[in-house]
Amino acid sequence: IGSLAIIPLFIFLFNNYTLMGKIMFHICIIATVAMVIIAFQQDKIARDKMLTAIVLVAFSVLFWAFYEQGGGSLNLYTERNVNTFGMPAAAINNFINPFYIILLSFPFAWMWLSLSKKDKEPSTPMKFSLSFFQLGLGFFLFVVGAKLALNGQVSFFWYALGYLLLTTGELCISPIGLSMITKLSPPKFTGMMMGFWFLASALGQHLAGVIGTLMAIPSEGGATTVSSVESLSIYSGVFMKIFYVSIGGGIILLLLVPILKRWMHAEVKQGN
Repeated sequence: IGSLAIIPLFIFLFNNYTLMGKIMFHICIIATVAMVIIAFQQDKIARDKMLTAIVLVAFSVLFWAFYEQGGGSLNLYTERNVNTFGMPAAAINNFINPFYIILLSFPFAWMWLSLSKKDKEPSTPMKFSLSFFQLGLGFFLFVVGAKLALNGQVSFFWYALGYLLLTTGELCISPIGLSMITKLSPPKFTGMMMGFWFLASALGQHLAGVIGTLMAIPSEGGATTVSSVESLSIYSGVFMKIFYVSIGGGIILLLLVPILKRWMHAEVKQGN
């Protein structure tokens, strides 16, 4: 009943996108401050675990902001600048990520279990760090493809290889996110922390749209007014910036791994 009742509010916000963005930022700031205050009201172990979750949730916003370019700018990039051999660009872009996930989910699950049995499974903070490195390298491969492009057309090889790393990065963070929240949240605040995780995801989706505007290609009457070479330059320029920020985020998380592992206490007994 509550979900149905709130639909008119969603419609209003979707039709007032700028307002929605402002509200979302304020809600996220308030929610983060509230979570930190609640964390410091707990005993030391519960406090440390909640703070770890808050840090990882904050980093997840940046990850989703970059990763979700797949639903926007990467779709248009594929249409304008990737050699798809005559196949519909949108269909390929929307197919390749689910295909990789289906293909790689079992090997990843087997890998984590195998490493866990050998007491070598990476800790949750390390997996988050690895996800950023892979995400950054995926966008870097898009840039490499742009450098080797012919007449503004990127080889499908570089596109597929870059998307592969985006997907492996997702598989290092997405499946473990909710598990991380349930393990690190005090029982009476688990539902609230779940909401905090999804709120961060929503903010990441919003920022993905903001970042996508940086790659807006000039057009007139619905038709692009620049050549494919020029549009490729616009895309690759932003992709390179995403690469730098993603690698930077991965390095920061890597440096934080010892601290976050210590804050997780008994929840992490193995791994790097």
